[in-house]
Amino acid sequence: MCQLEIPFAARQAPPPAPAQSSGGSMLGGIGSTIAQGMAFGTGSAMAHRAVDAVMGPRTIQHETVVSEAASAAPAAPMMNADSCGNHSKAFQDV
Repeated sequence: MCQLEIPFAARQAPPPAPAQSSGGSMLGGIGSTIAQGMAFGTGSAMAHRAVDAVMGPRTIQHETVVSEAASAAPAAPMMNADSCGNHSKAFQDV
């Protein structure tokens, strides 16, 4: 049998990585998170503006649909003005 000779340097495991300390205080971490959020929000707003410049401004149209059944039914007088009476009346109407 033939044995291969492995050089001494190849047989050793690499040294462990140095431990990384978190450093700063908790306030520094919160400040960093706030700054990152502000940068993300600014980038998002700039992207929205760029899309609006290309596609045109966004318009939102609100429409209200009134059903005929709701407008035809007269308003019934409230017999029970307390909250428990309202709930019990809702179950009786069914």
